[in-house]
Parts: sequence; structure tokens; C-alpha cells
Amino acid sequence: MRLRDVSASLGQGAERTLRAAEGGAGLVRTFLKTQQGHGPRPVAVMFDETFPLAKEIVSLARKIGTQHPLPLTKGWPGEQPPSPKKRKHEIDVLFGSEVNTLVLATVRVLRGKVGRVELEAAVPYDSLVAVERAARRLRDFGILDERGTYLADTPWRPHLERLLDGYLRLRPDFRQHVRERAKAKRDHRAARSTEPLFGLASTARVLAALALYGPMTRTRLRAITMLTHQNTALDPLVAADVLAVETRTGSPGKGTRAHGTRQQLVVGLNAAFPVYKELRDILVALSDDVPAENGRIARAPAVAASDRPYDVTALFSTAPLLWALLMINSVPDRELDVASLHRLRPQHAEFTLHGRMRWLMTQGLVKQRRQGLVIYYGLNPDHRLYRPLKRLLDRISKIWPDLVEAAKVNNNLKPARRIVLDRNARKRTGEPA
Repeated sequence: MRLRDVSASLGQGAERTLRAAEGGAGLVRTFLKTQQGHGPRPVAVMFDETFPLAKEIVSLARKIGTQHPLPLTKGWPGEQPPSPKKRKHEIDVLFGSEVNTLVLATVRVLRGKVGRVELEAAVPYDSLVAVERAARRLRDFGILDERGTYLADTPWRPHLERLLDGYLRLRPDFRQHVRERAKAKRDHRAARSTEPLFGLASTARVLAALALYGPMTRTRLRAITMLTHQNTALDPLVAADVLAVETRTGSPGKGTRAHGTRQQLVVGLNAAFPVYKELRDILVALSDDVPAENGRIARAPAVAASDRPYDVTALFSTAPLLWALLMINSVPDRELDVASLHRLRPQHAEFTLHGRMRWLMTQGLVKQRRQGLVIYYGLNPDHRLYRPLKRLLDRISKIWPDLVEAAKVNNNLKPARRIVLDRNARKRTGEPA
């Protein structure tokens, strides 16, 4: 058809859409028609028959056209088009943009078997915010159903499914990638209430991603860690200067057309934090739960902030956990029983300290040794986190010596009967009394 006939029938927006389809995915091609009468030679437009999914696209378009007839008129007689020129087709922008294409392809892979939040997290795209907006837009246009988990029930849904199946054939690894991300999101949601060393599981995952990949924008961070809601758990870490937030200006280039050179907030581990290196080492060791996104992301320059006093106590998930690890690592014998720990930190209830020890034993971070009726706990040297955790605790003790002052007088705080029992036990084992 002549391009001006399409514009005359459907408006200038239709011509812009066709131009975008030609320059983006390469769905259509244009060429100059033979001279007809007076005036300039008209521009003709047609489907590009060399597009990898041309057959499926034409079938879908024809079905939609029969359901919604358009007032189009041909203003010129039929004529054989010239042979197509060799060109590169971008199938990832098949549906107008890469994010639209990835959302619809993910919908086809999961086929409505998951919820909307899990589906959006499974889309392999850099910005979860863009995915959420694209999914909402597709729901509003009636392409996805009301739940937003599968294609809407329309007369052309079988044709759209065949088109998406064709796209998936051209991306053989896509199905497996989506299923792995969906499973990871299910696992994350199941473990969201657990408390590892550093806050909730979602907080620990964010910290590990920042240690592994370096500073990044909030949108990329949400996409990598699958945070499908506004998470405020990092705010105390920013207030304690464990994390730093910095405003940076984006650089123009590929992938930045929507953002240009606007200012963006970048979040990362605070390079000025006194235990930054030791913290990063243990977070990297904890990064097994962080999915790899097209390999390692290029590390951005570190962010640093030192305008507030540092607070290392905000780093660990609970204060009793921090004190238990610090005291175990700081007492002369490098092992401690709960009663002694309670004497050193009387502000924490004894049953709370027992709970922390049980958790550390379950995780394998500490080992126990029974001496008479007393159970001593010490760091487990066979655990994979032993070395980075000990370096972190040693560094904390050096930077903040006031936190471990009480550990030096642990033996002096013991009751007289307990001192006699410990001395006799050491004699029985041949240790110096």
C-alpha cells in the first residue's frame, strides 16, 4: 500500500507506527513506487517477507483485521515489489519494545501457572520497574487477562500464541532461564521471613548483590535481587553509613534513550566504612543466592559517605547475634558459654542468647564443646564462612575496641565456684590451670 493512503485513512500516528516497525524490529519495509501521474513518486509499505517470523505476523494481523475491519483504500494498482535487501532484524523488539516482548514471551512460557508478582520477577530484564509498567500497560490494553498472568481470551489468541512460540524457538535458552528465575523467586518468598547474619533474607541478598556487582541504580538492584515491592529494610543501613547513596548523571548511548543524561540514584556498599573490605569479602562468600545476569556486571566506581558516625551494630540482623559473635571471638579462650555471655551482656535476656546460639549451631557457624555440665561455643573453623567472618570480627574489635572491653575480664566475672570447676576441668584434661 502507499504510505500516504495509510495516513489518510488512519491518521499520522499510523505512519509513525509503521516507520517505527521498519526501523525497530524490521517488520515492514518501504520502497518507492513507479511514477503514477503527476507529483513525486509515492512511498509504498509492505510486510518484510524476510523477517524470521513473517508468516506468524501476517497470520495474526489478518485475523485481527477480520475482527476489526479498517477503512483502508488502495490508491494504486497492484505492482510487484522490488526484491528485499539484506538487513538485520531485531526480534527482541517484536512487540514495540524489548520489555514488551520479554513480558509476553515469559507469559507464554509460564502459561498462567504463577501469580503476577512471580511472573514479573521471572522476566529477564534489567529494570523490574519497567517490567511492572509494561505488564500493567498490556493489561490495560486487553492483551493480558485481568490477573495479568496470561494472554486475554480473544479470537486471535491462538495466532498470538503461535507467534510467541516462534519467538521462543529462535531463543532456545529463554524457557529455561525464565523457569529458573521463577523457581528462584518462589524460594525467595518461602525464605523471606528467615534471618541470616545480615538482616532478613531479602536484605542479605541485596547486600550480596552490591558486594558482587558493585554500586548500581535502584532499578537494576531490584531486578537482580527480585525485590518485587518497595523495600525499606536498607534505610537503617544507609543511616548507619554501611551503605552509601550517590546521585550520578547517566551517559548517553545505547539503552539510555528513555533516560538520556538524567540524574540517577546509585546505591552501593560504603567504601569509607572502616570494615568495608572485610564486609565485602564475607558478602561475596554469601552470594550463592544472587542470580547471575548475563555474567558479571561491570563494576561502577565505588560510592563513599563519611558525613555521619559509623554504626556497625546496624549491620547484623539482631544485636544479640552481634554480641554473641564478638564476645566468642574476643575472650582469651575463643569460646564462651551462655551464662558468661549473659554476664557480659546483661541487657539481653538469657533465653534470647540461647536462641542465638541455637541458630548459630543450626547454621554450622559455631561448634560446641561440653566440659562437665557447661557447654562452650566457639567459631567453627570448618565452615566456609569461618575465615571471612573471623576477619570481619577481628577488624570490628580493632576499630571499635570499646565494644569488646568486657571480654577481657570475662574470667574475673565468673562466680568462685565456677572458677574452681573450670580449673579442675583443665587439670583433668592436662591443660595448665
